[in-house]
Amino acid sequence: MKTVVVAGDLVWDNNLVQCPAAPATHHELLDSAILHRRAGGAWYLMDLISMACSDLDTDVKGPNKRTPGKSTSQAYQLWSLHEKKAGSKEKVWRISRFMGCQTTSQEVSREYLPDYGSGSAIQDVLVLDMPWFFQGKL
Repeated sequence: MKTVVVAGDLVWDNNLVQCPAAPATHHELLDSAILHRRAGGAWYLMDLISMACSDLDTDVKGPNKRTPGKSTSQAYQLWSLHEKKAGSKEKVWRISRFMGCQTTSQEVSREYLPDYGSGSAIQDVLVLDMPWFFQGKL
C-alpha cells in the first residue's frame, strides 16, 4: 500500500449563490441556499486525491477538518448560472467572481497537521497545496 500525505494552506470556501430570480422583498423565502461553506485548500485537495485514487491501493492522509474559526483563512466566491457553451440554452453553475480571501495571522494548531496514524513516518508521496506562496512568482 502506498501512502499519500496532503498538507498546505487550509481555507474555508464560502460559496455565495446568485439566484436567477431575486426576491421581491427582504423576507421572501428563497428556493435554494444562498451560502454554502466547504473545506477548501489542502482539505479539498485531500478529498480530490482520495476520489482519484479510490480504485488504487493507497492511503490518503491529511489535516483533520474542523469548524471555521479565527485560525482558518476564509475565501469568498460568487456563483451564478452561465451558458454551458457559447450560444447554448443549457445552463451550468460557475464561479462568476472571486471576492477575495481573508487570511489568518494566527499560528496553525497541531490538529491541522496531517494525521499520520500509528504507522511508519515514511510516506510515498507528499502533496502540498500552497497557492499563496507562489502568487506572482511564476
